[in-house]
Amino acid sequence: DNRVGPGAWQVVAGLEPTTIDRTVESVRLELRRLQDEIVEAEEFTNNKVYVTGTLPLHLETNGGIAANVLNMEFHGLGLDYLAHYTDRINRITPEEIQAIARKYLAPDAYTLAVAGPV
Repeated sequence: DNRVGPGAWQVVAGLEPTTIDRTVESVRLELRRLQDEIVEAEEFTNNKVYVTGTLPLHLETNGGIAANVLNMEFHGLGLDYLAHYTDRINRITPEEIQAIARKYLAPDAYTLAVAGPV
């Protein structure tokens, strides 16, 4: 959730209703893994490529451009933010990811919302 102060984050999964409990536990285990283990190099690289590679897709429409400019202005990121975006993403380290996961993720504190048949 992209706000000035703390915001919510979410995990969304499309799944078979009979696997809800197993899916929730898998997500919680993954969050703990982010806290306890350094992200593997290949996974980390693949995610950086995805995040930086999809940026142009977010700028293909007037709405996408406007949303990015609004975000830059709202957060005081500067008009050169997008020009340096890839460099900033590529400077992130696995150790920083682990530190952020330890600080902000709480695998045992969550709200579960289910849409569809249970």
